[in-house]
Amino acid sequence: MNAPATAASAVDPAPLVALVRRLRAGASGWTAEAAARFDAWLDDLERDPQARESLIGQFVAIIVGTRHVGFFADLGVAAPEGFGIELRQRLLHKVLPVDHDPEMLDDWARVLFRRPAVAAWALSIPDSRWHRLGALLRVRSLRAPARLQLGNELFEATKILSARIAAIGVDPLVARVYPDAQRSASPFLEQQAAVRLQVDAWAAVWADRGARPAEDDRPIRVLLDQCRAVIWRIRRQTGRTGVTVALTYKLHRLDDIIDRLELLLDLSDHTQAPAARGAAWLRLLRRQIRACGDETSLRAFWREGTELAALEITEHAGRTGDHYIATDRSQWWSMLGSAMIGGAVIGVMAILKILIGGLHAPLLIEGLMVSLNYGLGFVLIHLLRGTVATKQPAMTAARIAAEITEAQAPGAAGRAWLPRVVDLLVQVVRSQVVAVAGNIGVALPVAALVTWGSLVLLGVAPAAPQKAATLLGQLDPLGPTLFYAAIAGVCLFLSGVVSGYCDNLAVFHRLPRRVARMPLLVRIAGAPRAAAIGAYVEHNFGALAGNFLFGCMLGGVTLLGVATGLPLDIRHVAFSAANLGVVATLPLPQLAWSALLVGAVGVLLIALVNLMVSFTLSLMLALRARRLRLDGIGALWSAFAARLLASPLEVLRPPPRQPQPAVRPGVAD
Repeated sequence: MNAPATAASAVDPAPLVALVRRLRAGASGWTAEAAARFDAWLDDLERDPQARESLIGQFVAIIVGTRHVGFFADLGVAAPEGFGIELRQRLLHKVLPVDHDPEMLDDWARVLFRRPAVAAWALSIPDSRWHRLGALLRVRSLRAPARLQLGNELFEATKILSARIAAIGVDPLVARVYPDAQRSASPFLEQQAAVRLQVDAWAAVWADRGARPAEDDRPIRVLLDQCRAVIWRIRRQTGRTGVTVALTYKLHRLDDIIDRLELLLDLSDHTQAPAARGAAWLRLLRRQIRACGDETSLRAFWREGTELAALEITEHAGRTGDHYIATDRSQWWSMLGSAMIGGAVIGVMAILKILIGGLHAPLLIEGLMVSLNYGLGFVLIHLLRGTVATKQPAMTAARIAAEITEAQAPGAAGRAWLPRVVDLLVQVVRSQVVAVAGNIGVALPVAALVTWGSLVLLGVAPAAPQKAATLLGQLDPLGPTLFYAAIAGVCLFLSGVVSGYCDNLAVFHRLPRRVARMPLLVRIAGAPRAAAIGAYVEHNFGALAGNFLFGCMLGGVTLLGVATGLPLDIRHVAFSAANLGVVATLPLPQLAWSALLVGAVGVLLIALVNLMVSFTLSLMLALRARRLRLDGIGALWSAFAARLLASPLEVLRPPPRQPQPAVRPGVAD
């Protein structure tokens, strides 16, 4: 161990850093000037044997004097610590830079390419220049010490990666959702034995170039493909088994390790042509340069981490989204009836909110009462099997993303998937239109009826004239109304996130069965009722949590705006329609029909903003979760717009009746 340390420390990284700085000269891409500098340097190396031998000596000294396992097995692979710990480490490294070890090859790479601009420049260098540089350094004919050191480290890294695949494959978290992973016939375990035998055979060939080449690695590749199939199966089953960020991260790391192991197999396989192995080395070099540039990037790591969380959330939101899409005429009428129930409750909730404001309670107490009014009201709507129209986009967006993902699966023929997804979009828009109509069409007259009844029976209006003027002013689309409607759309999106997250946790932690077996609950309600409660929790836990939190968010945003003086408030279409019904019923002599017309326009625009913001955010989250290929999304929206222009009434009226199958005479039903 002492010899490598001495050799490594004898090579000062400063000259190589200076060389890279000189060649780059501030460029972040392969510009004509950067190409000229790089080509001139290569020409100088060809003309000056002494400079070339000096560079080769540095290159060999680095290889002989460093350990490479971290370079091959760790750099560019998801860290084992998990998302949270890795994020904290990156934040710490922004303040306290990492102390690089000159005995580690991966740290040499970090010293050279840790800056994103330098990494971007190196990645822009064409393959032809890298091949020319490799030929000048005589990479394919390294002297024995360097070649043996490189081979030994490569094979050790290959065995380590194989062992990590086996360890993650039998991890209890993975076995929880795929019990067969811990069986002896599991591909995660079988590949380790196959890799060890293959690597030992390759090591003998690497040490003695005259030895008989080992057989190819096709059995290992088959086992690794089986490992990937298991990972795919686990991800497909998340709707039934649930998933956590920890499990998703483990699967992501497992994918990374399998990819890296396959690349190291490409580097080691002596049955491949030299050109193929050279291309594999270049792929590894590019990946490691990119990894060095991204290693300190919080943006890249955060983007990757949010994809993991998004997958956990959207799987169950997509499953729930099917209930918010009316695919036939009976479901359309059922959606309308459900939305009318929601509108009736919201009409009463709007009156209660006005009355709460009239109490002039302390700010915190009023905010708490308003939040409970919203939250408990939305929970009541769910219990009555009602629908809040603006809740639909957060649920249906994941369903659309799932359909696009399936339609764009490998092997799908061109754009043949477009009509199917456009049909789904039409169904979604039609369902949301009827739900909004049901909410508005009942919330407004219910609020008006309650106001009229209060005037006739009690002689008191729920809202004083000044409050009525304020309510009407809140519907003016020329003011901050649409901005506040966008804030409500964000709250709707977040409530959908909470619903998906809670549904997922309920499934993963087997909450229904655990609730059904609670000793106290079984003792009080009996085993059958406890089982029924557990089943209810399974299908409604996420919806109840999301609805209640949505109400709390609506009340909390208004409270925060009043307490801080910031322009924060919410405008929800159903409550705005109810407020318009209250104002229209009050005997206000100064009230003009034009003002009510402006208010009606404001209600429609609030509905549009609520739905668009919620749907856009939810769809972005769902697409990110699935790492969807975005090619074709523009064509999808164009096809959908063309469909609406050709038949705009299609989203306003019930779906056409499905033709009944003909029964042939003489054939019994």
